[in-house]
Amino acid sequence: MDIRPLRKAAPRHDPFRNDAAMLIDTMGTRDFETNLFRLTWEALRCEHLSAFALSEAEQPRLLLGMNTGAPDLARHVGTIYAQRYWHMDPINQVTLPSGALSEGIVVRLTEEDLSRSPYRRDCYSAHDWASSGAKLVERLSMVKRQDNEIVRINFYRHCDVGPFDSTDLERLAGSADLLFALVAKHAALRVVLQTTGDCQTYEKLLRLVAPSLSPRELEVCAGIAVGMTSEAIASKLGIRLNTILTYRKRAYARLNISSQLELLRLVFSALTNSRLQAEAGMTRQ
Repeated sequence: MDIRPLRKAAPRHDPFRNDAAMLIDTMGTRDFETNLFRLTWEALRCEHLSAFALSEAEQPRLLLGMNTGAPDLARHVGTIYAQRYWHMDPINQVTLPSGALSEGIVVRLTEEDLSRSPYRRDCYSAHDWASSGAKLVERLSMVKRQDNEIVRINFYRHCDVGPFDSTDLERLAGSADLLFALVAKHAALRVVLQTTGDCQTYEKLLRLVAPSLSPRELEVCAGIAVGMTSEAIASKLGIRLNTILTYRKRAYARLNISSQLELLRLVFSALTNSRLQAEAGMTRQ
């Protein structure tokens, strides 16, 4: 295993930057992942692409997964890996220098490293191991701390293409800042698009039990209630992460709560009361 700092570079041909506008236009949709994977193949001849985020006291989350061959294989494998095997990955068993993740690192796992990771066979158990997981002979992983999360992007090479070389490392380093920003924003937008309707419902319910909350505090609490991260809420509302944390602190103080669980209890209480009121109204009619 080879661990290096991410050094900024300016490769002569960078398909990610050349098509950055297209990627930005499709963020939050499945087209973004399709386009990103196509560019990844063009730049690195990458067979699988996956990305994860890890927050304190939370399980790692799969942000995206794309591959050639069987549809959704990388997404399926990534989900199993995040839920069961994250702690067994060689990267997560290495103590990194202080501050290394703030600047970012790139980790190269060789065929030997991967062959000593028996969990990989379990991850691919729903597919033919011989024609899928066993054919991935090397992995490059970019890892960086983004706000309050650690984001990792994995790039896998097929045995027919062979290992990554120094040019691949240089190209990846030159695109690292853009890729981290795009993947994080895409993941946040997907959450926003999937939960917008639910957020509106939660806002209405919270107004019933917490009329003293300001409009922004209601929006933040609604986002928390549906499971959005602070980063995703900041992206949705177009305000800074620190501002989101301030609104959350104020709202929790007004509600006399200290956790998402207590917030959900309030919401469910409001939902129950609103249903009882509606049923009572129907009975009177």
